[in-house]
Amino acid sequence: MNILWLINIPLPEIAQKMKIPRARGGGWIEGMIEALDKYKQIKLSIVFPNDGNNAEYNRLKIGNKNCYGFFKSNKNTWDYDPHIENQFIKILK
Repeated sequence: MNILWLINIPLPEIAQKMKIPRARGGGWIEGMIEALDKYKQIKLSIVFPNDGNNAEYNRLKIGNKNCYGFFKSNKNTWDYDPHIENQFIKILK
């Protein structure tokens, strides 16, 4: 089973690789990912917001997870940004 999960912060492993501060909160996301990692039949891919300064991290692999960053100019993660739809289409391909 393939799961593509859109989250609103970079995971700690991603933040560490990007050399950016770890986001506050999101512990439940880490716990859920840890639980999903136990199932070998699940292929988990994660989509997270990335700023334009870290474009080299738009596609990376952390453990057995594929991670895809997307650029979002508005830093309010709760605001919808219609410009990211094309980025999501590229990730889905």
